[in-house]
Amino acid sequence: MFRRLVTPRLLRLRRQQGLSRPYASKAPGSEDLPSAWKMVGVAVVSTLIFVQAAKSIDRSKPQTEFSEAEFEKVRSGLRRRVTVFKPDELEVLAVLADVPVEKIRAPAGARAVRVQQALERFRTDEHDKYHALLEELHAVHGDDYSAHLPKGALVALMGRYLKEVCQAGDSVVLLGFPRNMQEAIQFESEVAVISALVAPQGSEESQLVQYFKTVNKVITV
Repeated sequence: MFRRLVTPRLLRLRRQQGLSRPYASKAPGSEDLPSAWKMVGVAVVSTLIFVQAAKSIDRSKPQTEFSEAEFEKVRSGLRRRVTVFKPDELEVLAVLADVPVEKIRAPAGARAVRVQQALERFRTDEHDKYHALLEELHAVHGDDYSAHLPKGALVALMGRYLKEVCQAGDSVVLLGFPRNMQEAIQFESEVAVISALVAPQGSEESQLVQYFKTVNKVITV
């Protein structure tokens, strides 16, 4: 179908360009970081998909189809979204999963939050809008269901949980979160700015650690 849109003149021009100017391609180096804006875009779309998935699985109000107007309304709302906590309202220490607990130097009075702790808060609440989705994942995957959440889901739920248990001026230690750079970027664009990332020795080359190194926020233990 697409070949019909290519005119003979355009084909001749392409052949001439191919002969007169050979192209060279260079594979991106392993140290190259993905565009932050692209990651934010993926995070927004992922959040949208998660919200709609949770709605569609709600047994009391099933909905599997959405009009174009409904989709645009949700997407516009995501574009206008501001972070749950303003900059400097919440001190967030993010600790990677491989860091020994005894090596963590948390601020005085800081609240420790684990991923499973936040998810269980909503899974065990039968009146929560995400209860049905989380319950189904738990039934299939057991306690490891957090690894099978839709993209964007974990950050959305972590944000809701922190909004419930924290207030302006608090300090919080996120244990085992974020798990990757996409979650880190989504968290900072939707929930709060991460004050520092605590990483274990030997993780200096990971993209997540490199991302926070660019703003001097890495603590290696």
